[in-house]
Amino acid sequence: MSVNQIKKTVVISLVLGLTLFFGNFRDIRSKAFAESDQITANVETTTEYINTASLVAKEAFDENASKNLKIAEENKLAEEARLAVEARMAEKLRIAVEIRIAETAKNAEAARLAEEAKTGEALVQKTEVKIEPVATAAVKTPEIVPAKVELIETQIDKTYWLSTVLNLRSTPSKDGSTIGSYPLGTEVHGIATVSNGWIKVQIGNATGYMSGNYLSTTKVEKAVAPQPTVATAPTYSPYKMYVIGKTLTYKNGGIDNGQAIIDGNINLVSTWGGAETWSGTDGMNTHFIGHSHGAFKGLGNISIGAQIIVTDGNGNPTFYKVTNKIVVDDDCVGVNDGVYYYDYVTGTGGGEVITLQTCQTSTTNWMIRAVKVN
Repeated sequence: MSVNQIKKTVVISLVLGLTLFFGNFRDIRSKAFAESDQITANVETTTEYINTASLVAKEAFDENASKNLKIAEENKLAEEARLAVEARMAEKLRIAVEIRIAETAKNAEAARLAEEAKTGEALVQKTEVKIEPVATAAVKTPEIVPAKVELIETQIDKTYWLSTVLNLRSTPSKDGSTIGSYPLGTEVHGIATVSNGWIKVQIGNATGYMSGNYLSTTKVEKAVAPQPTVATAPTYSPYKMYVIGKTLTYKNGGIDNGQAIIDGNINLVSTWGGAETWSGTDGMNTHFIGHSHGAFKGLGNISIGAQIIVTDGNGNPTFYKVTNKIVVDDDCVGVNDGVYYYDYVTGTGGGEVITLQTCQTSTTNWMIRAVKVN
C-alpha cells in the first residue's frame, strides 16, 4: 500500500472515528440532558413530597399539641373540681363537728342545771324539815333576808318651797303616816337629805319627811294663805304595829301558838317569848316574831333610833325607839360577840321593851331591841 493510500485510510478512519465519536457524544449529551431533566423533575417531586409531608407532620403535631393542651386543661379542671369537693366535704365535716360540740356542751349545761336544781330542791327540803319543830321555831326561822341598802341621812341646812300640796310623813316613804298637809308655796326648812330622794324637813314645830321631787329651791308663790293645816293627832287601829313604813297586825299567840299563827299567815306578827300578851304598860319585854319573806321583810334594814309604834285592843299607841340590833345563830349565840342571848330575847327582863325577831339567813337571825319612849 502506498503512503498516500495509508494517509487516506488514516484520514478516513479518523473522520469516521470523529463522526462516530461526535455522534455518540450527541447521544450521550442528549441522554445526559434528558437524565438531568428527569433528575430535576424528581427533585421537584421530592421537594413537593417533603413539603407536603412537613405540612402534614406540622398539622399532626399541632393537632396532637392541641389534644395534649385540652387534656392538660381537662386534668386541671378535674383537679380543681376534686379540690373543691374536698373543701366542701371538709367544711361540712367542720360544721358537723362544731354542731356536735355545741350539742355536747348544751347537754352538759342542761345536766349541770338539772343537778343544781336537784341540789336546790334538796336544800329547800332540808330547810323545810329544819323548821318543823314548834318548840325551837322561835330561834330557827330559816327565811333568807334579801340584801337591802340601809337609808342614809346627810345633814343639811337649806330652805325649800312646796311646788304642790304635799303631806309631811313620819318616815321617808309614801307609806309613812301623815303628820300634816301643806299647800303650794309653803316654805320649809330642810335639815337632812335621805339616800332614797326624800328630805327631812321642819315646818314650825312639826318635823317629818317630804318627797324631794316636790320641793323647790326657788321661791314658789303661795296659792293660798301659808297657814298649814296641821292634822289632828293621828288615830291608830287596835292590835297594830307600825314599823319600817308598814302597818302590821299582831296576835298575842305566845309560845304555844305564835309560830303557828305566822306560819298560817306570813303577813301576821305574833308574840312568842317574854310577856306573851303585850300591854305596853307592864314594864316587861315582849318578844315578837315574824317571817322575813312576809310581815318582817326588810326589818334588818331598820336604823338605830327608828320609831316603832304598837297599839293595844283600843288603838292606844305606845312609842318605842330602836336601841340595839343583834345577829344570832340558831342557838341564840351572838355571831359577832359569842354572847348567849336567849334570856335577853325571850325573857321578861329589861323594862318596858319589845324585841323583834326574824331570819337573816338560813342559820342566823335578826334581834331588834326597842325601848319605850316616855
